[in-house]
Amino acid sequence: MTAMEPDTHLVKTVSLHKVYGKPSSKASRFFEALFKGLIPQKVWHNALKDINIAVHKGESLGILGKNGAGKTTLLSILAGSIRESSGKVERQGTNVAILSLGLGFNPNMTGRANAIQYCITLGMTQKEARAKMDDICAFAEAQDWINDKLSSYSSGMRGRLAFACVVHQNHDLLILDEALAVGDLSFRLKCYDYLKSVRKSGRSVVMVSHSPDTLGSLTDRIIVLDKGQVVYDGEPLDAIVHYKALRMQTGTSTDEALEVTPAQKDSIIVKEHAQAVQFSFTLRSRRDFSSLVLNIGMVDKNGVVVAVDELILPPRNGESGLALANGEEKVIKVSFENWLMPGRYRFTLAAYTVTPTHEKVPVCYIGKLQNIRIAGEMDEQNGLGRLTIPSVQKGI
Repeated sequence: MTAMEPDTHLVKTVSLHKVYGKPSSKASRFFEALFKGLIPQKVWHNALKDINIAVHKGESLGILGKNGAGKTTLLSILAGSIRESSGKVERQGTNVAILSLGLGFNPNMTGRANAIQYCITLGMTQKEARAKMDDICAFAEAQDWINDKLSSYSSGMRGRLAFACVVHQNHDLLILDEALAVGDLSFRLKCYDYLKSVRKSGRSVVMVSHSPDTLGSLTDRIIVLDKGQVVYDGEPLDAIVHYKALRMQTGTSTDEALEVTPAQKDSIIVKEHAQAVQFSFTLRSRRDFSSLVLNIGMVDKNGVVVAVDELILPPRNGESGLALANGEEKVIKVSFENWLMPGRYRFTLAAYTVTPTHEKVPVCYIGKLQNIRIAGEMDEQNGLGRLTIPSVQKGI
């Protein structure tokens, strides 16, 4: 990441800690309330530990972590919704925090009335909110149902309306918690385009998502949280490696154990529908593997997962994964039939072993195994690619 001037940050945390306490009895709670601050609480959960991060102007920051890692707590503190236990938070500019899309929506009110109220909650005046309603309806594609009661809306319709309200706020910093999966695919792509426009306009975004590939395509930098601590802060693809290692917890991701070499470094260009496409890569083991499992995925330019397949079946019913001796090479061939929409895609590769107790031990994650470009005009018949289980050949 390019070095930035110290005064360009919109929000910065210094030695940030958040501790939740739980008194052990009713008497403890009584005395805690009576002598607040004088009687120490019994510590039961350190939600955040020594967090030192900064979000700069024009930067898009992603946060990854397993459930309970502290993601929402950190966002809430950055937004000013809750206070830190110790340390400090420095803020500049205005921020809009969306910790829960549609929080406070009233099911007995119409979508229009809810949207106006929601915009006021986010910082608009009533006059500004009413003036924005036509644009909000157009973005949410809600013209046909905006005057219906909210109780008749699906969760996707509610999410679309809430996100459309967010889009029309003026802010220097937008804070989003799990708000990237609202509506259908076409609406999600519209949301992604909006978030990209925020970056280009010089404003900043902090967002949490359980979809690492999506987050990687929308951010300049990702931090990974684990048990309340920052375990990685840097480039998105490297952050995804760390996160996926945590997801498959039982070891540490070690790229050195397995060398992966694509046969073709340049992008594959595909021009015909239903065209058979094939690419290959070589695995070279640097230690013995008795049961190696490979997962391959395909993501589009927005980080949306288009296809995923397991290359080597994990051990079950007496079967075993791929066996590799130290220094051995194998060529993996991947083939698929092209029914993809025109655009740019990339293949990802995750390798892991499975223990006798069925725990996954990560070996490596490759965020850009092979790039591919589908040429041509948009065609309604185009859909998703269908991967096939590849053949495995021993290298020469």
